[in-house]
Amino acid sequence: MTSSPTQSASRHFSASAPLLHGDGLNSLKRFAFGAAHDDEVSAKKKNDATKTNSVAKKKKLNMTTSETVTFDYKKENVTKKRKNIKADAKATTNSDVEDEKPSRKKNLSDRIVAGGSEEAVRGEALTASFGAIVSPGSVRVHTLILGTHPSPTSHKKSQYYGHPQNAFWYIAGDCLGTFRRDAATTADGVTLSVIGRQLRGSPAAVVPYDEQVNQMTGHGFAMWDIVGLCRREGALDANIRDSEPNDIRGFCEAHKDVRRIVLANGTTGSKEFMKHFRSWWAENDDTGRGSAPAADQRTVLVPGSDPSSMKIFKKYSSRRELVGNGDKRHRLIEVLALTSVSPANASTTYSQKRDIWEKYCYKPGLQDHKELNIN
Repeated sequence: MTSSPTQSASRHFSASAPLLHGDGLNSLKRFAFGAAHDDEVSAKKKNDATKTNSVAKKKKLNMTTSETVTFDYKKENVTKKRKNIKADAKATTNSDVEDEKPSRKKNLSDRIVAGGSEEAVRGEALTASFGAIVSPGSVRVHTLILGTHPSPTSHKKSQYYGHPQNAFWYIAGDCLGTFRRDAATTADGVTLSVIGRQLRGSPAAVVPYDEQVNQMTGHGFAMWDIVGLCRREGALDANIRDSEPNDIRGFCEAHKDVRRIVLANGTTGSKEFMKHFRSWWAENDDTGRGSAPAADQRTVLVPGSDPSSMKIFKKYSSRRELVGNGDKRHRLIEVLALTSVSPANASTTYSQKRDIWEKYCYKPGLQDHKELNIN
């Protein structure tokens, strides 16, 4: 997988999690074994032995094929021959991971394979998220939109929200009013799809992926993922395991104007966010008691005002008072768990998704963009 053209057009957060390069590994070759024998009993025994041998050879093939895996981890370009992964696997068994927690991240990262590979689709290998994408210019970031982790389809395309039925880019184009993801037609290329019948923009406004990204980041929106490394069978967030987070907090410290974090995959995305950043929420439980010196201003996470976020982050709902009171003692960042843009969220129509995202993400974001980057 060659680097996405977007990577050259947009600046990546310097402390980003692993950035995966490559279009995915070739599918593993399969072998068929069979034998015929005049003697029926001998043939049966030989078939049984052949099946056992086939399984053993397939396992051996999975670990020793000489195709090359290349990825970038913590600014270090690492190239591993798949034949070496066998040794790595022995060194990173489950017991090793538990007994050697300080080295866990390094060991796990050494076993990343391309997200579109057969192993990744089956959830048998670790995959890495893309790097954070922000404007390459001087545009100040006000909103950080977080997916959970790239799906196999996104990895194959080297694109955020790459599945054709994912609503993210359609919503962005409608709310920014500057582009359209594609013609949104059915297989015949003429009839509008269900989403296509609900879009606002003209089919003439279709632009390539790189331009869609530029339009987003040019308006002060940044994109990244919650999970930097994980195993996952298929594309559902609920199947994520062995996950490790991206440095979301570090990103917000590097971009002082971030005012909201928007979780793009609703409840399942919020579970991963809470799992990895619970301490960030908890350390500010005493917020509002007394006053903090200006030089010691803390970054405080506050539930978004939308119904879903207030329900999911109910424990911290009292912090909404800080927003209403115009609190200046702390730096407030709203966290919104908006309705999922994933095609798995089929119970919510495209129009309903767009209206929610427009009200709580794009309208306030564009107002912030006007204040920070235009006025």
